[in-house]
Amino acid sequence: KTISLLEKHDLDGALKEVETTLSIYPRNYVAYFYLGMIYAQSERLDEAVAALRKAIELRSDFLQAYMFLGGALLRQDRTRDAREIYQKASEIGKGTKEGEQATILLKRLRPWRGNFSLSHSYNTNISYGVKSQPTFNSGYSLGWMYLPWMTKKGGITMGVSVSESIYYNSQLTGYGYSLYSNGNYRYREDKVFSLALSQRRGYFEGKQTSKGLSASGNLAISPQTILSSLTLGYQFSASRSFTNKASNTDQHTLSVNLGKSLGLKNSLSGGYSFSTSLNKDPMGSNYGNRTNSISLSFSRTLLPQLGGSLSYNIALVQYMNPDSTSFFQRFRRNINQGLGAGISLSLSENVSFSANYNYTNSETNLPRTTAELLQTLEDILASPIPTVCGGYESHSVSISLGVRF
Repeated sequence: KTISLLEKHDLDGALKEVETTLSIYPRNYVAYFYLGMIYAQSERLDEAVAALRKAIELRSDFLQAYMFLGGALLRQDRTRDAREIYQKASEIGKGTKEGEQATILLKRLRPWRGNFSLSHSYNTNISYGVKSQPTFNSGYSLGWMYLPWMTKKGGITMGVSVSESIYYNSQLTGYGYSLYSNGNYRYREDKVFSLALSQRRGYFEGKQTSKGLSASGNLAISPQTILSSLTLGYQFSASRSFTNKASNTDQHTLSVNLGKSLGLKNSLSGGYSFSTSLNKDPMGSNYGNRTNSISLSFSRTLLPQLGGSLSYNIALVQYMNPDSTSFFQRFRRNINQGLGAGISLSLSENVSFSANYNYTNSETNLPRTTAELLQTLEDILASPIPTVCGGYESHSVSISLGVRF
């Protein structure tokens, strides 16, 4: 009955059947195998890994469980663990179809990976009292990742990514690259600590326009009780501009993110963050601020290869520097809100397609001004005009195609 329900894509029904079986026969290794399959299809990979390991524990020569476990570990980027699983399957299943497949997969596993993505975007930026200025742009990015050191408990990842965009309205191009390194350590099955460091460079029309450095640390916990996941994080970033000193900022951010699985097809996540942005060139600038942000998102598996998501976020921004348009006599307070919706489709194991829509609305405490004054300010101020006077709203639509190799 479980197999029949899986063929009908009824994951909730299949899960109930498996749980009933395990309540009667708690050492049924086949039931644990199907439990792992169900969790994997529901993107609950930690639970899938645990169930498949239990199936292997109950029957050490269960080759199908080895194969699915290796695949689940690869989806978590735990390449070394997957290599060990395939090695065992190759030895145990020597002379069998599964053993030969494990040997092939073992040879394919390598300490590096690549990805390529192509995207097209349409965006409107509507300042209140000003005509909409729609823009079209296309971009691509190419990334390469290398794993120089991996253990059962963690490892180090290094990589580089390059991206370029062309703006059709102006026929101008911008591009950049970043170097990054990540390290993670799993000191318990349900706790992972990670550190990340990255450096980036930005260019526009062949000239370097910006550089930046960021560092972050995260503690990810999988309680598997009330919550499915809990992540505590800190990030520091420093941005420097070669064209506008008012954009030179240092930012510190503290965040907490929560996740909850609502059955096999639905998941809900939310987060809170507090950040402080310190301007390194305060004269005449209005960038420095403190921000409190809250975000919520809901995702659902519509079909085995198709997923959808909805999101909402709100940010309360308190600017620390006086407003430069009122001769340093006022302070700005912004309320930024955003809505998003998207779909993602897995065309194959390594090829994916996505489409997203986003709406943004920003309101300030300063009175709205005339379109003529906005245009004048736009010519002389570095800060985006919508965040200086009145507010703005924007709509954006983007589609992208991604390939992993």
